[in-house]
Amino acid sequence: MTPTHRLSDRVVWLVGRASLRAQRLIADRFVGGDLRKQHYGILASLADRGPATQAPLADRLGLDRSDLVSLLDDLEARGYVVRRPDPGDRRRKIVEITPRGGTALMSLDQLVYAADDEMLADLSPGERETLARLLERILPAADRNGAAPHPGSPPEHTCAGPPADAGSGPAVGSGPAVGSGDDGGA
Repeated sequence: MTPTHRLSDRVVWLVGRASLRAQRLIADRFVGGDLRKQHYGILASLADRGPATQAPLADRLGLDRSDLVSLLDDLEARGYVVRRPDPGDRRRKIVEITPRGGTALMSLDQLVYAADDEMLADLSPGERETLARLLERILPAADRNGAAPHPGSPPEHTCAGPPADAGSGPAVGSGPAVGSGDDGGA
């Protein structure tokens, strides 16, 4: 491949452009629903890693703690999460996904898997797996261990596709889309 400009063969440039495309694909799929990628990140993290108090949840998702409260308000209003006082410290709240939130998460998973499929349509299953493993290797250690590099992006999911038992759930939300304003990072 002959470079068309000085950055066209630089991995950081290519990964950045791929990230922007991935974010657009996710945003396009979430349009028309009432949830956005940060909501998805919260639900996925709670489902994959279990209940958490708000501060550590915000930290592991790379979210500002005050932003997390607003996002949790949205999810709690829909019945997707519950916040309960921590028995060890009544000032803290433990956040837990509800069965309804689990159903919503399965629907959102399908949107994310569809974005993966579109993004990686020109790659064979083996190439997809290789790409996922290579990207995991170049992420900082903190990202691999559960701290998302960008708000709302759950580190627990890769482009390997849906789990074997992931069925397509009901559609999530029908209200207007709420834009995240974040086009960086996948």
